[in-house]
Amino acid sequence: MKRNDVLTTLLKLPDVCYALLPSTGEIIGIRRGEMGYVPLTLSHPPYDRRSNQERIDDLNLGVATRVQVEAMLNGSMFGWETPAADPDNYALDGTGKVRWIGGQA
Repeated sequence: MKRNDVLTTLLKLPDVCYALLPSTGEIIGIRRGEMGYVPLTLSHPPYDRRSNQERIDDLNLGVATRVQVEAMLNGSMFGWETPAADPDNYALDGTGKVRWIGGQA
């Protein structure tokens, strides 16, 4: 992806969002354009994924959509230049879950 394409993708995303760390269910913060995440002390082991997801939805309300959160989570893990960082490559399915609709990630 070209530099201009990366900048265009980043402009579609909020400055920060909250997400579940896939491996543990812990609540994390993600900053647009930065690799990795910030662990937050909003939950403690053992992590209750359902409860933490409800808390994340509240924290992201008016800040980031679920699609943007998914794109930011993937961008922070796999690189902001990847198709997985572009929210246009995702959609909500009928159950409210985010699914991939783009090309190969």
